[in-house]
Amino acid sequence: MSLGLSLATALTAVGAFTATATGTAVAAPAPPAGSPISLQSPACPATIQQGESDGCVTQLQMELNLTGAQIGADGQFGPATYTAVVNFQSAHGLTADGLVGPATKNALDSAALSASGTVNLSTSCANLSQGSTGACVSTLQQQLNGFGAGLTVDGRFGPGTDTAVRNFQSSHGLVSDGIVGPATKAALAGGTGGGSDLNLLSDCGQLQQGSQGSCVSTLQIVLNGYGAGLTVDGQFGAGTDTAVRNFQSSHGLTADGIVGTGTKNALYGLSSSGGGTSTTVDLRTQCGTLQSGASGSCVSTLQTMLNNLGAGLTVDGQFGPGTDTAVRNFQSSRGLAVDGIVGPATKNALYGGGSGPISTGTPPSGGPIDDTKVLTAAKSFLGLPYVWGGGHSLRGEGPGPSLGTCADYTGSILPCPANTTVGLDCSGLVRAAYWFGAGIDLGNGGNTNDQTWDRRTLPISASQRQPGDIEFFGDGPHSTHHVIIYAGTDPTTGADMMYEAQETGTNVHYVSLRTGGYWYHVVA
Repeated sequence: MSLGLSLATALTAVGAFTATATGTAVAAPAPPAGSPISLQSPACPATIQQGESDGCVTQLQMELNLTGAQIGADGQFGPATYTAVVNFQSAHGLTADGLVGPATKNALDSAALSASGTVNLSTSCANLSQGSTGACVSTLQQQLNGFGAGLTVDGRFGPGTDTAVRNFQSSHGLVSDGIVGPATKAALAGGTGGGSDLNLLSDCGQLQQGSQGSCVSTLQIVLNGYGAGLTVDGQFGAGTDTAVRNFQSSHGLTADGIVGTGTKNALYGLSSSGGGTSTTVDLRTQCGTLQSGASGSCVSTLQTMLNNLGAGLTVDGQFGPGTDTAVRNFQSSRGLAVDGIVGPATKNALYGGGSGPISTGTPPSGGPIDDTKVLTAAKSFLGLPYVWGGGHSLRGEGPGPSLGTCADYTGSILPCPANTTVGLDCSGLVRAAYWFGAGIDLGNGGNTNDQTWDRRTLPISASQRQPGDIEFFGDGPHSTHHVIIYAGTDPTTGADMMYEAQETGTNVHYVSLRTGGYWYHVVA
């Protein structure tokens, strides 16, 4: 989510406007009413063709995307849409003339419905949330309709789908956050749910027989990914204990049934070695909060980094009294809260950040952009809260975390926390990453649309993306409401990742990449 500071008063409904080449906000055409996926609404002309601009074209573009095209659903029937229509017609034995008449409409409706029904959310789709598009969203909408949601199956995760997801989550004992992750997918597929989409490393403490709740549900889902076949009920009973011990034994861990840092690392495919002298993990992206009693490779990395600063610790992967003292000494030397807890601020300081959540040094300027520096800057904000309007110089601050605003706030958490919380919204995160990493104030402090219009942002295709590129979500390439930074492929998991400030109630995080948006490369 982002706040359009320069247009905040005028743009009161996200997605209800688009921007012209001059930056003027104009009403965007709404998709036609009618059957769930259909181009045959009475509101649409008998033949849809190049040059048209309306909701029928938007519907056409979404259906083409469901069948494999990669075009923007902006309601403008231009050359890209024409080419996609011709390609579809050729592939389906139709006259390849670019005219969407009755025969092409019938074929597209049928193909889109078929495509939207063949995706397995759990095995083929990344986490979904507002702004996602494509066949995964269509499948989600169909499954929600099976629970009485009554959604239009259009492949667009908008406010209606967000409400339906939250209602489903609430009724199934899940965290009602609108994010369709493993637990929500399992519940939609007929699992018992009972858990939230949590990360065992960052969100959960030590688990063992007798534990219960959403962290146990997440553990059970992850174990099922290794073939455990558990019922996801949030109860750490004998069956879960056996599955944990079997997993530990097969991964060279002590088979004690206790899910600590080492077992969590192994479950997520990270190194589970407790000793060693190399920094094998990134504390900011691969480890949760560390404190006395923690163990495993995250602690080994912490100890190695502290030793580089003169601590003189034995690198044994055990967070004992000596490591606690070293952490407190480090915190005191950096002006941090001296509590022995290694959270976002302490981690950032260990990686060279300032005595707070971010580094506030002088940004570089001029010359080519070093994407590595941009990504390092983005990483330094991990763990900071999402704040509506955060990072937009509302009170004269430069780029970086700031208090936000409750003007035009649309979040579900009340009262609005933005006036009293320091953090970033999505475009604020992108702005800060490029300011501290490249000396560029992208969009001159404005919203996601302002960033897409910046002369330094160049449109690219999804296949051309490189780490440091940015992806916008919305109704068109300049009618957007959310943005993320592509972090590249994680070396330990092989998954494409992103840095994101998602919504109120969450922190800036490093998660699997969502696709289906509009890609841009930034130049100096």
